[in-house]
Amino acid sequence: MSDTKIIPNHELITKIVAAATEVHATLGPGFNDSIYEEALAREFTCRGLKNQRQAEVPVIYKDMQIGRHSLNFIVEGTVLVELRAEANLADIHTAQICSYLKTTRRKVAILVNFNTVKLKDGIKIAVLRGAEPSVVDNV
Repeated sequence: MSDTKIIPNHELITKIVAAATEVHATLGPGFNDSIYEEALAREFTCRGLKNQRQAEVPVIYKDMQIGRHSLNFIVEGTVLVELRAEANLADIHTAQICSYLKTTRRKVAILVNFNTVKLKDGIKIAVLRGAEPSVVDNV
């Protein structure tokens, strides 16, 4: 990561990325995201990382809950992790994790696309500062 001072929970993010890297190194690209989700859940557990899988979070609109949404993971109660297995990430995928940050009021989210030759090319990190999140780094 280029500037660890601007990314909250940097040490935890490093552990999450390491777990995802292990899954990618073992399975490689080409499976659907549910396969990677199962493998990553096991890897988190092996590494002692507490995680909520398919974590339901409230969707807030103007200070009122209007529904619920499932996220792939919330790790250690703080970092949102969303998985994909796409040929290419589109801007909408990054926009989604930014929306998740706003509605959950968490500080950091990681988007992991396992359908890449090098996993580092499939990772995006978004950080919430103030009211609007922004993508701060590719790992």
